[in-house]
Amino acid sequence: MKCAKEVRIGNPKLASIGEYISRTDSGKSRIRSWRESTDEDIIHDFEAVARRMIFASYDRLKNFEKTMTKKEAWNKCSIDLCKTARMHVKLYLVKVFLRRVSTCEDAACKKVMHTLAKLYAFDLISGAAGYFMKGGFMSEKQSENVQSDLYEMLEVLRPESVALADSWDMSDLELRSVLGRRDGNVYPALLEWAKKSQLNRTEVLPTFAKYLGPMMKEGRSNL
Repeated sequence: MKCAKEVRIGNPKLASIGEYISRTDSGKSRIRSWRESTDEDIIHDFEAVARRMIFASYDRLKNFEKTMTKKEAWNKCSIDLCKTARMHVKLYLVKVFLRRVSTCEDAACKKVMHTLAKLYAFDLISGAAGYFMKGGFMSEKQSENVQSDLYEMLEVLRPESVALADSWDMSDLELRSVLGRRDGNVYPALLEWAKKSQLNRTEVLPTFAKYLGPMMKEGRSNL
């Protein structure tokens, strides 16, 4: 809100993470299909929506401050402020994700990661479609295309899904899961894990005899 105030009074001193607040946009979404939309188009749309939410929250806060204390006004706007903060964070994540991928030197890896970055951005847009369509910024047709593009990108990335999951280099022990095993023996492994589980060492857990059994017996005696 301090940044919004500085921009409004014409004396913005913004860090790089908030420079977009002082910029203007075209007033319309630049998102096309996922293959045609550039990184700049995606960032432009996120910046535009985040900026509108920031100033809408700022104006709402100032209107409340006319009739109540600053603390009361802040509390009154807390929901809007939280939603605005989340959109600002989403913008930051999308921007950093896209720019980081652009530095990848491996062409094959870069292609997959760029599609993954766009999938992430389009999924965020789909989940916040109401904010992107507000005021006619994004058309209904564009919103529908975003949703369709999500399924198309998932299909494109499906052959890479195991490699993407393995790229985290997490062991089955860390994940506490045997799904996605390279040898394909998922169900036999699941059965072995279940046999070794402490919960399955006895037919009835010791806690039953220690806690539940006496409690149930006492309960029946009071009926």
